[in-house]
Amino acid sequence: MRILKPETDDEVVDTITQAFAARTPLCVEGNGTKRTLGHAVKADTVLKLSGLTGITMYEPDEMVFTARAGTPLAEVDAALAKHSQMLAFEPAGANATIGGVVAAAVNGPRRFAAGAARDHLLGFTGVNGKGERFKAGGRVVKNVTGYDLPKLAAGSFGTLFAMTELTLRALPRTTTCVLALDGLEPGPALRLLRGVAASPFDPTGLSYIAAKQLSLIRLEGQADGVAARRDELCRTIARGARVMDAEEGAHLFRSIGEVFPLFSPSASLWRMSIPPTAAEAAINQFNPKGWVADWAGGLLLLEFDRKDANVHTVVKALGGHATALRTTAYIQDIFTPLDPATFALTERIKDAFDPARLLNPGRMYKDL
Repeated sequence: MRILKPETDDEVVDTITQAFAARTPLCVEGNGTKRTLGHAVKADTVLKLSGLTGITMYEPDEMVFTARAGTPLAEVDAALAKHSQMLAFEPAGANATIGGVVAAAVNGPRRFAAGAARDHLLGFTGVNGKGERFKAGGRVVKNVTGYDLPKLAAGSFGTLFAMTELTLRALPRTTTCVLALDGLEPGPALRLLRGVAASPFDPTGLSYIAAKQLSLIRLEGQADGVAARRDELCRTIARGARVMDAEEGAHLFRSIGEVFPLFSPSASLWRMSIPPTAAEAAINQFNPKGWVADWAGGLLLLEFDRKDANVHTVVKALGGHATALRTTAYIQDIFTPLDPATFALTERIKDAFDPARLLNPGRMYKDL
């Protein structure tokens, strides 16, 4: 395996230009923390973007910053924390890079309230599969014109272009309170979380850990407002809730965002995005060994072994889509299979950015 680790945008351009001329497939990654997501890339040369590091622009008053793609997420978090700010979409993994979490669309428990990575990516600089550098988006929302390529970049897994620099929005860090309810069975717990989601209490975390029979409700904002919402919530919807220790609450939500610490490494693990009202039906259908619900049931993390075709068929019937995060045996469809029209559109987009299909070939779909 040949590993290339450029340290400048020009070196990335040169590397991809040479690969295009020689028709050499490239495995594009940051620190490789998301390497297990998707199929193994059919390439013998690795283009590691972890050499592109550093925050090149940060305007705390405007809550916007620009960082090179290989900048560690921990470095970004630390810089924002100095100004009491944070990434609202709550990506997990201190060893991950900022480019990697956006490319893999890594979103945490706050996603249902604050939006996904794609909603906070204002712009980026990238290099396409021919070695051509381009810029997309801007530094502020009102200046973003043309095709909305940042939306396309999030979740593209490096299959279209290599991002070298990204501009994102930050949000203020505020007071946090986590309420816990112990001992609820799955049905009542999920109904409770949906009720809180539909309430005026503005929760930013709504999770259920089945193994602990633990329901979690997170409130964030100004201290007095959080206290008032907490008290009213405990008097009405969440009677019997206890205020969780701050460190324990933060640890649990971080674990939910990181996913893997909550599950055994010996079973397949699936992530399902479904309508919250379909969560109980999904649990009954798959009968998982272990599971966690996030986003008030809109996101399910399920541990079980089952043929992938059956999984995708069931989840589609429930109005959602599924991704295999870890498998104990080869499966054909890690991501939700695309219908012919959507596959044809995806193919045209791939060919527009990477006509020789050299960037992360086969990572998401066969022959792409």
